Amino acid sequence: MTQRSSSPRIPLPAPLAGQPFSVGEARQNGIGEGRLRGTDLARPFWGVRGPAIAGGFTELCHAYLTRARPSAFFSHVTAARLLGIRLPFRLLESDVLDVAVPAPKRAQQARGIRGHKLRLRPGDLTVRDGMAMTSPVRTWCDIAGLLNDEELLAAGDTLLWWRNPLTYPAEIARAVANHRGAARSALHRTVSELSARADSSPESSFRHRFALAGLPRPEVNLQLYDAQGNKVAMPDLCFPEFTESFDYEGDHHRTDPRTWQSDIQRVRRLAKIGYHHTRAAAADLADSREILDQLRTDLRAKGWAG
Repeated sequence: MTQRSSSPRIPLPAPLAGQPFSVGEARQNGIGEGRLRGTDLARPFWGVRGPAIAGGFTELCHAYLTRARPSAFFSHVTAARLLGIRLPFRLLESDVLDVAVPAPKRAQQARGIRGHKLRLRPGDLTVRDGMAMTSPVRTWCDIAGLLNDEELLAAGDTLLWWRNPLTYPAEIARAVANHRGAARSALHRTVSELSARADSSPESSFRHRFALAGLPRPEVNLQLYDAQGNKVAMPDLCFPEFTESFDYEGDHHRTDPRTWQSDIQRVRRLAKIGYHHTRAAAADLADSREILDQLRTDLRAKGWAG
């Protein structure tokens, strides 16, 4: 029995091939409804066609721009993800896009879109990778109501992160002072606790928990030296006055042999300069009561009067 071959698809014209495009653009290029219903074309949003979005979240945002209003921009969680602001995993599970327009324009509502209308101040918008979005500071203020204090600190630390700062302390202070949203009090509580040295969300989380437990304020990623001026270690958090140091070790510390060996040597090097070192893992992040009690005991043994 002879198998009938399927008809070849009509090739897309060069301006549309290999990238997302709007239905309007397709019609202008002579593409009919039948071709737009082709199984080789994804439909990430109403009025948008293109190849399957395999490149990730940024490519999904670029796909949306083919149908976006000229006044639209990304905001809230979408802007935070595009800017690299640290977020809890629960906010990364959905690819629904936050799309905003300046008030009093009407917020857009459509499949795959969460619409907002925002009152903007000078400097509230920026452009990254060809996409308009709220600035890092405005984004942090806008997502504050979605985060608890610990998550807000981790996200805020990203704004000042020494390896790739997104803004400056003065700009953050000014934005918080001008913010009128429901999370204003949380922002005011957090802004004085921000650090430019936190390299991960767990570091921020433990720093926040230390404060709630009444422990001394730790130094963040402070480089420690021996008596000869040689570098010894740069713990996540440490209390130099009490020669106590602390590291959170993610799972790669266990699974990567080189990292595991380095961690063992690190403890020995710290001991040589008189530091007691505490190592924390995921279980301690889930429930920190035991490790906080132990740190309290260790600090008191070193002379802390708290």
